[in-house]
This record gives sequence, structure tokens and C-alpha cells, in this order.
Amino acid sequence: MGIVVAGITVLWPSDKRRPAEGRPAPTTGSSEHAPTKVAQHFLTAFANGDVPTAASLTDAETTAQAALKDVREALRPTAVSATARSVSVQDAKASASFTVKWQFGGDRAWSYDGAMELVRTDRWRVHWSPSVVHPTLTANQRLGLGVDQPRPALVDQAGTPLLTWDIGVSVLLDRGQAGNLDDVAGRLATALSRYDATVTKKSIVDGSAGLHPGTQYKVTTLSDQDYQEVKPQIYTLPGVSFPTQTSLRGTDPELRSFVMGSLHKDLATRKPGKPGWRVVAVDTTTNSQTVLHEQPGEETPGPVTTTLRPDLQKAAQNALRGQEKAAALVAVKPSTGEILAVAQNAAADKLGDVALLHRMPPGSTFKVVSASAVLQHGLAAADSPLPCPGVTHVGGQRLPNENQFDLGTVPLRTAFAASCNTTFAELAVKLPARALPAAAAQLGLLADYDVAGIRTAAGSVPEAGENNQRVEDAIGQGRVEATPFGMAVATATVASGRSVTPILLRGQETRVSGPLAPPPPGVVAALRGMMREVVTSGTARELARFTGLHGKTGTAEHGAAGQAHGWFVGFRGDLAFAVLVVDGGSSKPALQVTANFLDAVG
Repeated sequence: MGIVVAGITVLWPSDKRRPAEGRPAPTTGSSEHAPTKVAQHFLTAFANGDVPTAASLTDAETTAQAALKDVREALRPTAVSATARSVSVQDAKASASFTVKWQFGGDRAWSYDGAMELVRTDRWRVHWSPSVVHPTLTANQRLGLGVDQPRPALVDQAGTPLLTWDIGVSVLLDRGQAGNLDDVAGRLATALSRYDATVTKKSIVDGSAGLHPGTQYKVTTLSDQDYQEVKPQIYTLPGVSFPTQTSLRGTDPELRSFVMGSLHKDLATRKPGKPGWRVVAVDTTTNSQTVLHEQPGEETPGPVTTTLRPDLQKAAQNALRGQEKAAALVAVKPSTGEILAVAQNAAADKLGDVALLHRMPPGSTFKVVSASAVLQHGLAAADSPLPCPGVTHVGGQRLPNENQFDLGTVPLRTAFAASCNTTFAELAVKLPARALPAAAAQLGLLADYDVAGIRTAAGSVPEAGENNQRVEDAIGQGRVEATPFGMAVATATVASGRSVTPILLRGQETRVSGPLAPPPPGVVAALRGMMREVVTSGTARELARFTGLHGKTGTAEHGAAGQAHGWFVGFRGDLAFAVLVVDGGSSKPALQVTANFLDAVG
């Protein structure tokens, strides 16, 4: 006798709102419709992920349970539906045809038609075979789900990923739908704290407080792998939802910094494209794969290459770490303009982007500009003897050297190395009003740089028509301002002898507004010699152990309480840099940062 019964659909989300587990009562063979009920029960349990119940409905319970468990763990679906199309009964045997649809999150879905045999022994049972799961699956195969990883968003010069796209799952809480908020928050905190230490019951309760009705509070974001692992503990909690999102993630926690944050913000606006994915049957003997279903990914843009060098970035960050005061360091490659490191410490982070945007008086590091102006206007050569008294009076203004040191008459290069304020004050009054701005422009301090990936500011040097103002500007006080970024570019210009256009992302041109032409070669050569003497016998002689280092110290007084910023700018080989310690009191802290940095660089 034969009979055909059609039309049963079972649809359950993978884990949420499942019916109470429990094996169905034994189905006898007295009813012609018994195979249909068994097929229905099996498909219900299969779709719901109720592996023990599904296995108990087969004629090989132990084997089926192991296989079905392996399938669920391998595919980790978000939802499964199973639709029985027809059941055909012939005496003690029956066959059922059905359609299965798997959901893997987002728009990833896989559906196919299948069939299974049922046999009547003590009762109707599904005859177990791997083909019950998929029609082509055999006993020596296992299913697997592969998802292509999006290409990295940012790589370093060696191609090492620095920022990558992650497919993550947000955990969102609707306070109004949670019911017992304390219970839900506590259970979320217990489950999620091992993935995100900042998640606590208090953080959830406080964070969701005061939100407008219907507004969801973001508890955390999990990787897809972590979400699948913790899903059974949190998926059924009331008021909690789990949307999938693609986000950028840094690969190295040690590189967290303002500059990486800027790059993250810039690149996050780009679309990574949908990754391709596939379901495969893997031969457990040969490890060969058969693709059962495949969805190609969208074309994704290639990674952007940054000029930052992770080793130098870490060296700069570590060099600043011991400073209690806000401190920053910017390093540039003079030959190319590539920005190699942009670092600042935690105290500077509280002030904002100190390294790239905060303009402050540069102190005596600005004497590199002043010396360039003096040389170009023929007021002195590097070896010209000039007075360096302990105190001088210019335009009715009294100006001392630090601790009123007096060198008598010395060459300009020696006065520069010792940072004689009095020497440069007496030279400044002889300079034209436009001399200092013109010399600053030659070193790149007055240009506006539109650097892809970051915002920057270089410096400000206004004309000084009055002698007193020009004197203050010449020693890096007064109205003169510069950022560590600007001083690093200026120093790189001296090192290279040509205009330096800073870049951070390869292939993305920096737009420059404003004058940009280097000093004459003879002036550059003189500046290099003077900066070398600063290290060998001047105010930075404690750094003399670093072969080939050129530099200039700076102490920039500000405010009425005798506060002062500490600076050092320098170059060594194809590495130029500027260090600022806000309210450091003198250049000594900046010199210590420099020593730490160069020791690490080698």
C-alpha cells in the first residue's frame, strides 16, 4: 500500500525561542501518517539545533548525534529552516523530501533539497545516513563554512597589516524591553567580561540609563568567533539584539596613538566590500574539499600603505612614556618627506593632538631660522666673531642669557651651540622686518600641508616691525609659534637641503599651500655645521655619544609664573625629528626623550 502526504514547514532561529527540548513520544506503526509525524519531529529538532532529540529519532542514535553535533559546530548558523515537501509510504518503508535553508548572518544563506528514508522497526525511525544532512555528503566527509577575510585597510611599508576589517557582532540592549534589568545586565556582564574587561553590570545599567525610550545601548562588539562561542548564554535574554557589522580593528595594541586614531577615522569611511564565503565538504582522509555552495565576494579596494614605521613609532611612544608632563615626538625621513612616527604620551592625549596641531613657542630651536636669516642677509658668517655678553639691552629691553653666562667674543657657530640669546638679540635688530618670516618659509614652517589621513599645522611667524618684537621672535619667544610636526619638517629641510613635503599615505599626494623653497646650499651647509656643534660641545653635548647627530635645544618661557616648554630638534642620517615637553622647565626632559628614542632606534 502506498500513500503520499505533503506540506509541513518548520522554521526556527538557530537558538532563540526554541521550544522546550524533550524527546517525542514513541510513534507506533498503527497510523499511516506516523512516518509524517516522525519526519516532522526530526526536521523540527534538526532546524532547532536540538541534536539529542533529532538523533533519537534515527536508527543509529549514537552515530547521528555525533554527526549532527559536528555539523552545528562547523556551520554555526544564525537560523535554520526545514520544509518537508512530501512523504511517501510503502509498507514498512517511507521516504521524505524536504528543503533546508541555512542562515549564517547578514545575507549569507544556503538552501538545497534533500531526502531521507524512514524505516519501521519497533517504531518509525529516520534511517541515518550523512546524506540526510546534505544529499552529497558521505561518511568520510565533514561540512565546513569558510568566509574570506577582507583585505587589510592599512599596511606598513613591509606590507604588514596595521588596520584590518573585522566582521563583528554588536550586543545591543533595549532597557525598556529587558524586563528585570539587573538580572539581564548581570548575565550579560558575566558572559561578556572575558571578551571585554570594561563590561560590568554597573557599566551596563549606568550606560543605558537616561536613554530615550527605544534607544539601544551598545554593550560591546564581539568578533564573529567570540559571538558564536558565547551565543548560547546571551541569545535568549530579553531586550538584547545582535546586529552584524563590519568595523576596523588595529592589529597591534602597542601602536594605539592619536595618529592611528586619525587613520582609523579616515579609513573607516571606506567600504570594505562584502567578503566571499562558501560551504565545503572536507574529506577527512585526504583533506580535499568539495564546494557545495559558494558566493563570491565584492571587489574590495587594496590596502593603503602608510609611511609610519611600527618600530620607530613604538620607540617614540616608549621614549615619551616616562614623562609626567605632556610630551610629543614627530619623526620625518628627510630624503622623501615620509612621516615615520607621530607619538605623544597620555598627558598630551588629554590636551588633544599635541604632536600635529598644537602650536607653541619653539624657544631657541627657532635659532635655526634666525641663523639662516642672519647668514642670508650677510650680517655674519658661521665663523664671524660676535659678542656673547651675559646681558644685553636692546631697544630699552633687558635680555639675559640663561644664568647670565658670558662667553665674551666667540664665532657665530659657538654662540649658536651655546644658545646665546644676547648674540641673537643684537643681530635681530639689524634684520629687516620680513627676514624671519622669509627664512621660516624656506624651512617649511609657513606652509599649509593637507596630508592625507591627518590634520596638521606647521607654524606661525608674523612680521615684526618693531625691534623689541623682532628680538623676542629671533629667540623663539614673542609671537612665533610652531608644532612638533612643523619643527620636524624644518629640521628635515636642513638635513636634506631641499624642500620637504610630508606624506603619510603612499600614493596620496600632499597638497601644499604657501611658499616652499629651501635656503641656499651654502646656508644649509653652515646650519648643519652649527647644529653639529650643539651636540659635540654645546647645550646638547650629553647626546654626543650618538655619532652624526645634529640638533638644537630650546627653552620657551611662557606665562607670568616662569613656566617654560622644553624642546629638542635634530637629525641623524635620514632621520629628522622634533621633541616637545610641555612645561618641561628646560630642554633637559626633551634631551632625555631624545636619548631614549635614539637608543631604541640604534
